[in-house]
Amino acid sequence: MTDHTRTTTPVHGYGPTAVGVTLSACAAQDAATVFAVLCAAYETDRGPDDRPAEDATVWLTTVDVTPEAPRPAPTLLTAPVTADLQGGHDALDHLRATLDAAFEVTETSATPGDQEHAVELRLTGRA
Repeated sequence: MTDHTRTTTPVHGYGPTAVGVTLSACAAQDAATVFAVLCAAYETDRGPDDRPAEDATVWLTTVDVTPEAPRPAPTLLTAPVTADLQGGHDALDHLRATLDAAFEVTETSATPGDQEHAVELRLTGRA
């Protein structure tokens, strides 16, 4: 059985409280909405006024899930967003809970690991 307690060991370049987030298969407007939810809840490597480029097809950020964030309000999207998350088990659990509060979340794939986890989510708006 694996112990999923927090450590100070980086997980594939991410610290134990960091999650890499990749958004794709969506419009820049919806990527901006998801990033706004993440920036309001956590510290990220994006500024609050950092808008995703309109001509991009993939948008990236790294989120530090400490301290624990207040849960966001339900948030609308114009179309579904694909979110790929990678990080430690605890960090992903925290981020997933935040996304679950803001959006309808469907897990489309998952790759568990000993110290890390990767998951693909489909986010749709929640009224």
